Amino acid sequence: MIVGPTVAHGGGTLQLSDALAGPYRLTVWSSPEPVRMGELHVTVGVGDTNGLSVLDASVLVIITPPNGSGKPFSDDATTSQSANKFNYEVDFELTSPGIHEITVEVRGVEGEGIGRFDIEVLPLKVHEWNRVILIGGGVVASLTWIFWKKRANLHV
Repeated sequence: MIVGPTVAHGGGTLQLSDALAGPYRLTVWSSPEPVRMGELHVTVGVGDTNGLSVLDASVLVIITPPNGSGKPFSDDATTSQSANKFNYEVDFELTSPGIHEITVEVRGVEGEGIGRFDIEVLPLKVHEWNRVILIGGGVVASLTWIFWKKRANLHV
């Protein structure tokens, strides 16, 4: 089977393995591991029921945040940035922790199929929050300095 053993872009955690989705079989990876707030990379391998890669499908990845904490968001996964052109890939920016539902919708000449799985998104690590606070503090300090500098020049 071509879809099953195909390696995801940069590796990743196997989320669905040869899962039946209508007339298709889906293999889905995610990275990084563990998933934290920030970037999530999703790689989807699509095959037909004979195990051959399907390269002309439309693949939509939908992420539903936990407990109604936000509206679902989606994007098309494409082969354009895939290293081997056999996988569909897409990146997301996750802004909330918790269990997110990932839905993969595939549409093609054979019909439509849907695969689903849950993924736990962890909060940022403490050192990542320190970086956010330091950068934010630097921006505020810089803007304050610019504001006071301009104000001082007006009085001269």
